[in-house]
Amino acid sequence: MADAFIFPVDAFSIGVKNYVNDFRDLYVKAFSYGKKLMLYTGGDYGTTSNNDQIITWRNAGFKSTNDHQTIVIPSFINDPLQGDDLNLKIIDYQDKPQISFTGFANSSLKEFLRVTLSTFKANLNRFLKKDASDRQSIYNAAGKRFTYLKELESHLAIQTDFIYRDKYRAGAVTKEQREKSTAEFFQNLNNSPYTFCLRGAGNFQCGFMKR
Repeated sequence: MADAFIFPVDAFSIGVKNYVNDFRDLYVKAFSYGKKLMLYTGGDYGTTSNNDQIITWRNAGFKSTNDHQTIVIPSFINDPLQGDDLNLKIIDYQDKPQISFTGFANSSLKEFLRVTLSTFKANLNRFLKKDASDRQSIYNAAGKRFTYLKELESHLAIQTDFIYRDKYRAGAVTKEQREKSTAEFFQNLNNSPYTFCLRGAGNFQCGFMKR
């Protein structure tokens, strides 16, 4: 007898791709056997079930609001170490700690307004039941990164190597642009023993591997 049942479809696809009956049937079957139902919810936000019968796997979420049966997992991506464009090296010891960063860091009013309006719009869609993901607070990550990075740069006891991007992935659109920005990201990380990350272990784990 299995320890649990697994519904092999992203939670957000259940309604969109008409898997409602399939999900309900498997849920009822799991319940009849006294077993839990495991469900994956993807994306940057995910959704919380608050159902004791369901164990949720997700890539994102806040520890303070996640259901007690939530399991946070890393993203599944290609291994960057398999590429040919990363020159790994051993970093010599320095008197000052060296820290790197490559990413989206922007303190402009335009970015703040964009994040604010985007969050209000997304939360409205959640309220209208057009979006099943969890409600979000306004969080201007790019602005916060910029502020903390500038504080680190001004610290005389720290050696910094920061590459500021005005957009996510430097606004890369084509395959060549994405490959170039990714190579710059990993090479920058490889130049220092430390890297700056604003938002926790899960976000760092994903960001470290894919940007």
